[in-house]
Amino acid sequence: DLIPSFLERRRQEILKIEEALETGDREYISQLAHTLKGFCRPYGFLDLVLMIRRREVILTSMLKPI
Repeated sequence: DLIPSFLERRRQEILKIEEALETGDREYISQLAHTLKGFCRPYGFLDLVLMIRRREVILTSMLKPI
């Protein structure tokens, strides 16, 4: 029961990230990515955590003023 509900919630978060990408809301994307990463770690999805972390670093650098 835990894994299917976990996956469904993460699927919803990914849809929110896609919507934010369409509107260009990088700060919201960064927040969602951080949240997603935090939920993946306790379930042992470490490869996913690393992938999200790399994207989070990119997004964070994009948010910094020039």
